[in-house]
Formats: sequence, structure tokens, C-alpha cells
Amino acid sequence: MLLHDAAFCVIIETMAENEIIRRPLPEGARLRCFKIGGAGFQVVEETAEVAFHEEGAMHWVDIQGIHRDQLYDLLDVYGLHPLHREALSEVGQISRVFPANGALFLEFSALESWEKSNLRRISILHRKNFILTVHRFPIPGVEELITQLGEGHAEWTRNTDTLLYHLLDHLLDGTFQQLMNAREAVIELNDLFEEHPDELEDQDVHGTRRSINRLAISCEDQYYVISALQALDQDNIDLSFPKEFLRDLLAHAQYANRYANRLDDRAKELKFLLQTSLQERTEGRLRTMTIIMAIFTPLTFLAGIYGMNFAYIPELAWKYSYFVLLGVMGVTASVLLIIFWRRGWFD
Repeated sequence: MLLHDAAFCVIIETMAENEIIRRPLPEGARLRCFKIGGAGFQVVEETAEVAFHEEGAMHWVDIQGIHRDQLYDLLDVYGLHPLHREALSEVGQISRVFPANGALFLEFSALESWEKSNLRRISILHRKNFILTVHRFPIPGVEELITQLGEGHAEWTRNTDTLLYHLLDHLLDGTFQQLMNAREAVIELNDLFEEHPDELEDQDVHGTRRSINRLAISCEDQYYVISALQALDQDNIDLSFPKEFLRDLLAHAQYANRYANRLDDRAKELKFLLQTSLQERTEGRLRTMTIIMAIFTPLTFLAGIYGMNFAYIPELAWKYSYFVLLGVMGVTASVLLIIFWRRGWFD
């Protein structure tokens, strides 16, 4: 796989002064620049000049691990519209799609992984022969596309429009993978509930449902972005997506959104069944305790009478009084057990 990490500097050729600018990157940040042209998919070395207007070449710059408030000054070398620089520098809480100055900005959320079910924001800027992606944490769909392009599939990307399509398609594929993981998690919980209901805990279902809810939010965001992209006037943003591309993306986004909602419904149903089962178990325990209390109440009454400190209790002087009292207690307990059993208290 062809990758490049510019861990210490960003090297870029400005359009105005035609000179190399070196800018320090924050610790832990990662910048990768890829050129896609006649030679296929190439990694631009950090000592090379990046000619963004090289005829017949496209460039994809991926920035990861930089705080958004540190991006604004870093992005000025790309000649971006101020609205796009501001959008890239601020994390949106909702999905956004808007064109400006012939370029297109997209932002939505994606799940990092099923094990780490945190919503991650990814921003994409598209203009002629140039795509910029910005995300704080790794996004599986981005890494998979870079891997496949590096393995010789650059023929997919005839221009930045098709590159954007494949990027969105891989992001949706990553969402579908998380949906399959969510499906397996729900199936495992259902099987455990049917086979060993006592081993299933409420927090297990709650954790799975929480992850599914976040996945559903991600699906809603992606569906909104694709829908808004289809509604845009592409002539004004220099974007020429074939209609079948958009239809394909929209169909995938719609299905993912519906499937996430169905999984959430199944998780809700499982949670309801578990709560019902727990309630029945609690009621059974309370019924058992009630029976025990009902049996021991008359026995405690008898013990209380003969535990009184009166000076004279006639039957205490009788030789067989102790055994008679034990017998009365045993008969009383047995009669109560028979009554409770006939009335179905033990069912």
C-alpha cells in the first residue's frame, strides 16, 4: 500500500508566488498527498513540489489528527474560499452541504468501528482536479479507498468527480459493515435471551442499543448529504456526476437508513422482552417471599405468646407441651402450604 505521512511539515506550491512553503504540523497530525494522473496513483514525496495545476493530474490531500481550530491558517495555501476554510475549521454538529466559488463542501458523520462506537466527523472539499478530506480520527472507508488505489485501481478515478463518488461509496460501504456488525450483535443477544435468559443483563442490551442509535445517526447524516447532493445544480459547482452514480449512492444511503431503524426497533423489542422477563423474575421472588412470610407469621405469633415473661402460664408445666407446640406449628405450616399450592401461588 502506498502511503505517505508528512509528520513534520506541509510542503506545497502556492499559486501566486510559485515557492515552497513549509509549515509545521502539530504533534500526532498526519498529512498525505496523492497525485492521480497518467502514471496512476502516486504518493507525493514531502520534498517534491506539488503542482496542483499540473495538466492532466488530480490531487487528493488527506489531513488527519489536527484540531479544527489549527486548520484555518494551514489551509490558506490551498487558495480556498473563505466560507470553505471556515467550514473546514469548525466542527459542525449537523450534516452540511453547500457550494461556494465553484467548489463543493460536504460534512457528515461516520462510525469509527463497532468496538469504538463513537461518531466521527469527516469533511470533504471538492473542486476541479482537487479533493481535500479532513478528519480528526481514522475513518475506515478512507483508508480502504487509499489501499485499493495504491494496489492499482486508479482506473476508477478518471477525474475528481469519480474520485469523490468512490470516496462516498467507500464511506457508505463502511457504514454497511457496521450495520452487519450491529445485526450480529442483535442476533447474539436474541440467542442468549432464548437459551440463557438469566445470563443476559440489561446493560448488555443498553450498550448495543446505544451503539445502534449512533449508527442510525450516522446513516441519517449520510442520507441527508447524498439527498442534498442530488438536489444541487451541478453546473454551478463544476461537478458532473453521472445520474446513475447518484442514484446508486442514494439507494445505498436509503437502505442503510431504513436498516438502521429496523435494527433499532429490534433492539427496543429485545429490551422490552428483557425488562418483562426481569419483572416476572422479580414478581416470582416477591411471591416466594410473601409465601414464606405468610407461613411464618402464625408461627411467630405462637412463639411470641410463649416468649412472654408472665409468672404463670399453665401449659408450661405440662410434660408434653413442647412437643405439642412443635406439632401445632408443623400442622399450621403444612395447612398453609397446601392452601397456597391449591390456589396456584407456586405456578
